[in-house]
Amino acid sequence: MAGIQYVLIKKHLVMFVVISLLGVALVSGSAYFKAIQVAQGVVTKAGIKASRVKMAHILSDQKLIDDYQSGYNELIANGFLDVENRLLWIEQLEATSNRLELPDLHYKIDAQSVLGKDIYSTPSGLSLHKSEFTFQASLLHEGDLVELIADLQALKSGLLVVEHCELNRRHQSSAAKSSNKKNSGYDFQALCDMSWYTTAKLAAPGLPSRGKR
Repeated sequence: MAGIQYVLIKKHLVMFVVISLLGVALVSGSAYFKAIQVAQGVVTKAGIKASRVKMAHILSDQKLIDDYQSGYNELIANGFLDVENRLLWIEQLEATSNRLELPDLHYKIDAQSVLGKDIYSTPSGLSLHKSEFTFQASLLHEGDLVELIADLQALKSGLLVVEHCELNRRHQSSAAKSSNKKNSGYDFQALCDMSWYTTAKLAAPGLPSRGKR
């Protein structure tokens, strides 16, 4: 009887040890594979994050390219990268002056000059040109000057920069007003100095540079 019980106990003990070892192996294996999965998850998340960052950089670069392209197209449309058109400036100034019925319109455009790279940094292959434009006119009120400048700035011909504008009230005696009926009622005198900027591609050696209109 005792021998039989010992055999049964031995069998149960062996089975317990085997089951325990299998349990330990399964737990260890599960922990090992879990650790592998966690590590792979970390790598995957890092890869996803890197891909998102890379995609964000690509989108940012694309936006930068689009912005530069739209800016370049706008410069082209505004005539900045083109031959200056002095006739267009004069025609617009005279048209606005006639519309506002302004007398005593006088204007002067100096010879175009090329600005050195020590003044403004320009990309290689391009030169920056400047023409100084001065006009003066008698005005009914201050708004006439605003319209004159706004119409010039709206032109698709180069970049207009207002350097200096002076608006003075005319002081005339009654006798002077009656003797100068043409300017009667025009209480202001405007004098403006402006600069027109355009750019040009540098001519290749042996080729003529662009002319002026």
